[in-house]
Amino acid sequence: MFGQTSALVDRTSEDTEAKQIADFNESFDSYNKKLMYGTEIISVLNKAVDNNRIYGATNDPSSVYYVDIAFRLKREVSETVETYTLNENTGEYSMRTQTTPNSQIFTNGVNYSLSSSGEKIKSCILINKKEKVEHKTIRWLGKREKEYTLTYKAFSEFKRRAFQCKDIDGDGKNVTYNESGRICKLEFEEVLKN
Repeated sequence: MFGQTSALVDRTSEDTEAKQIADFNESFDSYNKKLMYGTEIISVLNKAVDNNRIYGATNDPSSVYYVDIAFRLKREVSETVETYTLNENTGEYSMRTQTTPNSQIFTNGVNYSLSSSGEKIKSCILINKKEKVEHKTIRWLGKREKEYTLTYKAFSEFKRRAFQCKDIDGDGKNVTYNESGRICKLEFEEVLKN
């Protein structure tokens, strides 16, 4: 009788573990899409960072609980500056947009991942979440004319990019599972819009 109870407990434990793995995989597999935006890449990056922190696997890609997220861009991501000149007498303004020199954050064609570029990803995308104005300056140009300069961080540009879940490291898989059946890596590539 004791043997039957023990077998039942083992079976229940296995069923519970299988359900937990299935739920875990489903939460990450929802990002396995043909089209999504950088906002969703940021979400899955945050989800992986949180998962790795909770399971104590932040710097341990060999851990069974570690989840890696990788992406590749087809265009660089840089800081952007918009300059508006406003004539307060007439109410007219002009605008020019330019990329800040030497502000390239991510290079096109390079594979970035939490396991190899984690600190860069965290500092450029996950921490600097200032949506709009990072820096604003106002300069008087003359009689009632002002120049406003707004600087946008890479986060704002990255979140508007289109991506798809796609193999980028050449192993033939856009989603990789570890030996316990848990998702351990998702790969994404930027899609250029026409």
